[in-house]
Order: sequence, then C-alpha cells, then structure tokens
Amino acid sequence: MASQNASRLLRRAWGQGLAAARAEATGSTQAGTDLAGTAQPTTLLGTTTAARYPWNQFGMPVAMPQIPLSMVQPGAPSIRPSAGNAMPLPGPRMTAPGMLTLGEQVLTPAGIMLLPFAPPAVPKDGQARDLIATLIDANRLASEAAAMEGGDAAKNGQHAPIKRTRGSSSSVQLNKEIMAARTVEELLALVKSKSAHFDFFNISSAVSRAPKLVEMVQGHAPMGHAAHDMMGSEGDMAMRGSADGMQMSSSGASQAHTSAAHLSPAAHELADRLCAMAMENMRAFDARGLANTAWAFGKLRYVPDAALPALLCSHAAAKIGEFAAQNLSNLAWAMVYMHHRDESLLALMSHRIRALVNDLKPQELANVMWAFASLEHFDPATAAVLGARAARLAPLFKEQELSNIIWALGRAHAYDSRLLGVLLGEARAKLHHFLPQGVSNVVWALGQLGHYDAPLLASISAQFGPALHMFDVQALSNLAWGLAALGHRDEALLSAIAHEATVRASRMSPQNMASVLWACATLGVHHPPLVAAVTREAHDRLASFEPQGLWQLAWGCARLGHHDKAMFEAIAAVSLTKLDRFNNAGLANLAWALSVVGSATTDVFEALSTRIARAAPTFTAPNCSAAAWALANARHASTEAMDALLRRLVTLQASGACDPQHLAVTLLAAAKMGHSLGPLSAHLAASITPVLAAMSSADLCGSMWALAALDTLDTNTFALMSGLLEKHVALGAVLSPEALQQAFSAALMLQASLARHLGVALPSLELGALPRLPAMLDDLALAAWAQAARNTVHAPAVQAAVASTFGAANVPHAVQWLTDDGLLTVDVALQVAGRSIAVELVEPSDLCSDGVKLTGDAAARFRLLQARGWDVVGLTAAQWAPLAQLNQTERAAALMDHVTHQLGPLPWSSAVMPQRGAATLTAVGLDAASAAVLLDSMQQQQSAGGSGSGSSPRNGSSPAMSRGQSSQALNSLGTTTVSSSNPSAGNNGASWGTASPVAAVDAAALMAPGLWQMPLLSDADAAALLDDQMLPRELRELLSGASNAVMGSADLFFSSGELGVQGSRDASFSLPATLL
Repeated sequence: MASQNASRLLRRAWGQGLAAARAEATGSTQAGTDLAGTAQPTTLLGTTTAARYPWNQFGMPVAMPQIPLSMVQPGAPSIRPSAGNAMPLPGPRMTAPGMLTLGEQVLTPAGIMLLPFAPPAVPKDGQARDLIATLIDANRLASEAAAMEGGDAAKNGQHAPIKRTRGSSSSVQLNKEIMAARTVEELLALVKSKSAHFDFFNISSAVSRAPKLVEMVQGHAPMGHAAHDMMGSEGDMAMRGSADGMQMSSSGASQAHTSAAHLSPAAHELADRLCAMAMENMRAFDARGLANTAWAFGKLRYVPDAALPALLCSHAAAKIGEFAAQNLSNLAWAMVYMHHRDESLLALMSHRIRALVNDLKPQELANVMWAFASLEHFDPATAAVLGARAARLAPLFKEQELSNIIWALGRAHAYDSRLLGVLLGEARAKLHHFLPQGVSNVVWALGQLGHYDAPLLASISAQFGPALHMFDVQALSNLAWGLAALGHRDEALLSAIAHEATVRASRMSPQNMASVLWACATLGVHHPPLVAAVTREAHDRLASFEPQGLWQLAWGCARLGHHDKAMFEAIAAVSLTKLDRFNNAGLANLAWALSVVGSATTDVFEALSTRIARAAPTFTAPNCSAAAWALANARHASTEAMDALLRRLVTLQASGACDPQHLAVTLLAAAKMGHSLGPLSAHLAASITPVLAAMSSADLCGSMWALAALDTLDTNTFALMSGLLEKHVALGAVLSPEALQQAFSAALMLQASLARHLGVALPSLELGALPRLPAMLDDLALAAWAQAARNTVHAPAVQAAVASTFGAANVPHAVQWLTDDGLLTVDVALQVAGRSIAVELVEPSDLCSDGVKLTGDAAARFRLLQARGWDVVGLTAAQWAPLAQLNQTERAAALMDHVTHQLGPLPWSSAVMPQRGAATLTAVGLDAASAAVLLDSMQQQQSAGGSGSGSSPRNGSSPAMSRGQSSQALNSLGTTTVSSSNPSAGNNGASWGTASPVAAVDAAALMAPGLWQMPLLSDADAAALLDDQMLPRELRELLSGASNAVMGSADLFFSSGELGVQGSRDASFSLPATLL
C-alpha cells in the first residue's frame, strides 16, 4: 500500500507540479524551515523520526541515513526498496552544512544534482510519506531551478541575467562551496570568480551566508534570529515621541543604511555584488528567498542600492500568499532595519498573519509585534489576534521576547490590561534573566502606557540599581525616561542614574543627555553635577540636537532653575532652524521654557506662535494649556494662536478629552493677555459651565477672574462659582491670597460690567444690590485685596517725577489717591473742571511684548477705575523717557499735552485737589456714621487748599475732626488711637494739608485697614511729633523725601490736624517711596 501511495504521489509531482502533490503528501502548504530561523523539529517531522535524527542550530539534520540510488528509478511507476533493505528506509546524509545527498545521486526530470535539505511538514500516514515528502521537496527545488547556460563573467560590477539549464550540477556544487566558505574574503572570491554561474538559489544562499560571516569577523556570536539585537544603535526609537530615532523611507533606501562604514572593504564589496545579483534575478525568488534576502541586508545594516527595499517589497506583495509565518516574521523584521515602510505591503502581511497566527512560534510572534510597532503599522484586527496569541504563549516567552512585546505595546500605545498583566507577571518571574537593555525597554514601555507596576519597579530598583554601570547610555536614558513618565520618584535610583550619566556625558548622544535631564526635572531630583555636565556638552553639540532633545534640554534646565540666558538664546536660535520638525508637545514645552527664562526675543515667539497656530488643531489639552500659558508669560499677543488654542479646547471639551484644569489655565492665559474672545465667547461659556463642579478651588478663582476680565462672566455663572468656592472652603480648602484676590477682582469687574450695561455710573448703584462673594469669602477676599494693594506701587520713581512735574506747573494733585469706595488707588489723581483724572503709570510688565497693548491685568485696573468715574490716562516708561530729558517748564507742558491728547482740551486753571463722593470708605468697613464724619473732615481740609497756584495758604481755620470722632472712625477700622495730650488745633499751620497745598498724600488711604497703615516713628518719637512746633517741619521732611530711615513700630494716621497712632508692633517697615 505504501508503495502504491508513493507511486501515485510521485507521478503527480512529475506531471502536475509541486503544489497539489505537496499538499496531499504533507497535509500542509507550509514550506520548510528558514535559513535564518531556529527549527522546531517536533512540529516538522514525525515524532519518531525527529527523535532519531538530531538537528543543529541552523535547523538542519546533523546526520541522516542514506537512500540508495536503486530506490529511485526514472519514470518508474512506483518506488521500491532495494534488495535487502527493509523499512524504515535509509534517508539522506549530510555532505556540507545545510546540504545533503540522497545516496550518490538523485535522478529527477531536470537532471542530477545535490539538494539542500528542507524538512517536510508532518506526514499523515507513516514512513512512506516521510520519504515521499522529502522527494517531493527535491522535485520542487529541481523544477524551480533556472535552466541556464554558462555566460561571461560579470564586468564592472554589472551582472548579466544568468542563463543556465535548471538543476545543473554546477548549481549544487556552487551551493556546497558557498556554505563551506569560512570568511568574508572566501565568499567574495567565490562570487567574483563564479558569479556568472550563480542561479537564484545560489544567490539566496550567498546573501544569507554573508551576514553570518560578517558577524564572525566582528566578534559576535552567530544568531539564530537577528532580532535579539533589535534596539542596538537604533535604540532612540525607545524615546518618547522620537520616531525620528528611526526614519522610515517609503520610497527606497534609508539615509542611515547607505553607508557601509561599519563594514570591512571586503564585506562592503561582497554586499554590493550580491545586491546587484539579487536585484537582477529577483523575479525567480520564492517567498523564502525574498524573506531571507531582506533579512540578510537588514542584518548587514547596509542597503547598497536605494531601489532594493522597494523591489523586494513589490515582489513580496505579488507572492504574499506563498509566505509562511516565519517568512513573514523575517520580512517584517528586515523592513525595520532597511528603514523601509511600505504600507500596502504591511496591510497584505497583516491579512496573511491573521490567517497564520497560530503558526507563529514565540520568537516569530515577538518579532512581528516588534516590527509592526517599529514601522508604525497599527492595525486593530491584527493587534487583537497577535495579542491573544501572545497571552496564550506567554509562559513560553524568553526574557528578550517579553521585552520586545512589551516594548511594542508601548510603541503602539496599545493598552491591554489583561495582556499586560500576563506579560508583566512573566517578566517579574524571569527578571533575573533580563539584560539591562530589556529592563530599560520594559520601563520605557510602561511609561508610554501609563501602567504603574509597583512590585516590578521595586524589583528592578533592587536588582539593577547597584548594576547601573552595566547599562549602556541608551538604556540609562530609557530607564530614566520611563521612571519619570510613570511618576515613580525613587530618588536613590534616579540619583544613581544621574551620576552614571554625569560620568558618561561625553559618550551620550544629545537625546540621551536631554532625556536624563528631563527625567530628573520631572521628578524634582536636583543633581547639579548632571546639569553642569549636560549643559557643558550641549554647548558644544547644540547644532546636533534633534527637536525632542532641544525642548527637553530647555524644559529640564528651566524646571531645575538653571537659567543661563546665553544657553537659552542658543537653544532658541537652533530651534528656529528646526521648528517645522517639532511635534506638538515640543512646541508647547519649548515655548514654556523660553518664557520662564525670558531670554527669547519677540521674533522667536512670533515664529513659535505662528507654528503653534498651525498645529493647534491637533494639540492635546495639555499642549493647549502649556502653549497658552507660555504666550501669556512671555506677554506675546498672538490673536491667531490664542484663537486656535481656544477653539481646540472647545472641541476637546465637547468630546470629553479636556481636563478642567487645562481649560482653566488656557482661559486664564487668554485673559492675562487681554485677548478678545469675539464669537468664541458663547462657545467657551458653554464649555466651562459643565466642568465647574470638577474644578479645584484655585482653578475656580482663576476662571472666575478670567471670565470677568474677558467680559464673559454673568451673574448666574458668578453665583454658581461663588457657591462652589464656598463649599470648597467649608470642606477645608485653603485659598491662597492670589486666589482670593482673583475672586474679589472678578466681583468688582462684574459690578463694573453691570453698571456699564445699565448705562449708569457704578457709585449710583445700591451697594447691596451688586453681586458679591458670600459673606465669609468676601471678608477673606477683601483682606487679601487690601494686602496686595498695600504692596503694589506702580513705577515709584516715575510717579515721584510726574508728581513733581505737576507741582512745578501749579496743578493740584494727589499721589496714591484712594477711590471713594476705598478699593483702588490712583497713581496721580487730578480734578479738572469737575472731571476726576487718573494718571496711571504703565510699567513694562503692564504691556504686551509689542510695547503697545495692555495686558489683561492692566486693562482690568483701568476698567475698574473708569467704572468709578475716573478718566484714565496711561503713561508708559517709553512715553515718559523723552519728557524726562526736557527742562522743567517744557516737561510740564509736554505732560499736560499728553493728558489732553487722550482726554481732549482741559481748563487747567480750574484744577483743584481731588474731591470725594458720598460713598467713601463704606466698602472697606466703616459704618455710615463714622464714614460721614471722616469724609466731612477730609473734604473741609482739602477744600481749604489752593486752587492750583500752590502759593497761598489755606484761608481761615479748618474744623478738625474731634479726638472722639477720630477715635470712633479708627476704632471702626479695628485700630487703637493713641493721641497726644497737646494736639494741634489745626489753625496754626500744623496740618499736613498746609505743608503742600498742591500735593497731598491721601489721608483716607492711610485710614483703610491693611492698605496704608504706615509704620513710622517709635512711640516716643511719635509723641514728640505731636508737638505743635515739630509737626509741620517733620511732616514736610517726610513728604519731601528728606527722611530715608527705617521707622519704628508705631502707625501714624493724619486727619485734619489730628494724628492717630496705632499701638506698637514688632514689625518695622520702610516708608514707601510713593509717600516720600
């Protein structure tokens, strides 16, 4: 029966070709083992046969019995054992590595030749099929060999197509010689002397042999599959966002692999010749030959001809149905190392792999997943079946395969908690077998996936922390990055990494240095030697930094407080030349770092904002908030960029992809820049309302101020936000002074907005009818607001000069004048023809980088003053500078012209000291009766001043506030009055108003709690000042700047000839310059 089956199968092989016969003989279309892979004999041969015939590392039988020639008769209807031979039949014998013969000769229709042995798949019914499958493989190889005739030797590196009779004995002999070559030089000599006689099989054998010989020369152990060194010098792929680490070409060769500098001259020449021969005969290659050729050139890290990868891929696509699982694995791996990405072929490979997924062995599966991730081929259907296969095979994975698969998941951002759990469980169990590179790749991948595995990280720290000297610089960088991305602050481990990086800084690539510095900065680990070493190396190599390295270097230095402006200027200059290659995170973080250090020019931020505006539609919410904050911090007004960022956030918020914090930060940044929302106003209001409840107390305060500054806050939203803030405080939240000031300012701006929309002046509105913060918050916010107001003085030197100039022109004025509600101060207050005029000094920080547009804070201050009936005139340092160069008379005229230029003509002769309205101080805690008494006293005192001449004293006496009234007013403010037993009567020149009839320090400002309680002289000195003879002289000296001393511990209050002194305190303060 066995003889009849053999006869039938052989006749089909001779007459109908390989496919049908092989399928029937083996029950499988799978080709034999690949030259590049490790064979699994128990799945290729019957169990009994596999046990009898051992296999070497190349997947070849070490020894096989002989099959006598008498067994094979040309054209015979059957195969018969020779006389005396009994089953099991003798088999092939080895004659060279990877070669065997069937007896002395095997007769086939194509001739007589030696054949490489390819083990058949598992036969279905006995020993006869073992033999038949082997013979059918022999027939396949013979029938596929090109029937060519000898030709001339190749000339000038150009190889003519080989024409020779298929299956010629010379092909078999050549293969023996190829496999027998022990050095690159031997193989090169063979190729040079006999290339004209090579058929496609010889070429494939020589190409596959070349990298093995190169490895031997370079001192590496032979490898069954080259993916073991997959990260190698291309390890930069394992950096976050650094796909630039491996640049894939879609049209041919990679720039990185056209150089053969790493090869010996002989290896270089050999690769060039074999490449030319393979390309000329590529049409004859089968699936295995194509895969092995690709593998070989990938292994060599050298692509001699730019057209080779594309040619290989095109032929592979045409024969994709013939590829076995291992061929697919080899081809995918090779595409990575040839730096060639062919998406159409990858799609075909994915489809084929899904059909053959169960044929993938552990190493093949790991290599496919690694290669697809490296090539950025992310097909969900393929990923699912590969992941399921990986979960089933997890116990069989070696440490390298585990590392490759976990790395691939990280590279693809393919988070599968079940699969990760299985793989990480195996990784923990096999951690003692891991090499440093494998460990760093696993940690890097976990950082990419945001998967925190505390037990694994603790084990890594314990096992590898003392062995960091064994990590190469790439592994150190990946390890540090992964720890930082996970937020795993193991200070001892990261300090040890920083120490190793410091020692080896000169050997680190720019990306390595930047990543370690970034990791330390992210985790708050300060290591000054690392910063010094990295910045020193970076200074000399800055031009070689890629975009990711540039922004990580800048961000890390800025975060660690290394603000070397010269270095940041150099970083900015280099970044401008590569700005189009920055990814979204890079743009946002570079802008942030440059804004923190303040070393970037307007041109740099103009380029950055233009690039940000273009990229904003693809930004994440963190990118948006970081970029917006950077633009605001740099005071760079870019309507296009800010609009693009806000539009993107509205889109992200609608899809649920925006954290409330990022929305709050971006909104605050827009408000700080005085940005006009325009049509975006309604969209932003709709976006922010649903997330208010999820905001922190600080974000609520910031957002409240932002909406008010952007004139988008309505009473309902204000009430909602105030209620949420009150709940936060009730639950124990502690609001910072800045947050309280923001909330209080928002309430003031909302009040001003309501008055403007009603078309009335704010003072005309009932105080109780205006929106205010809840009582508890209102008290806290008022105190914080008062404290900030006391410590805020705008351009004090310019303020003094401006006041002096008005005085020289006999224009009555007051400095630091308190508004009627006691909440704001005016830098220099004037009153001309009944108009209250505020000359506000605009500092450089109040302007955007263009030097013209007001920032949001300055604009808000102007709006609040305007709502209180003040005509505001801004005076910038740039506007004052030319005036300061004039003589006093010309300066006074120019200053008055500056005011009239903004407000129109003014009758300066009618200027008087600023007057108060009825609402004075009621907003800061005085009851109505005390406020009325105090106001009456102040107004009488101020009205007694000159009309602007500055030369005539007050006429008559001014009624002074009684000691009891003053005490009542001060007590209502929470102060204690200490008065002299001999107070000034007010008609003897002892009041401060008579000392300078055209310049005054606002007494009300001194009365406001926390605003201007000025610690002046000691109690004893204050008592001496109460002497009628001393008060005018000493006070004039204080107001004119004669006294620069640090005063003591008593607080003085001046009001209409009576001096109130607050009790002694421990603190001492200098008299503010604005009062000098």
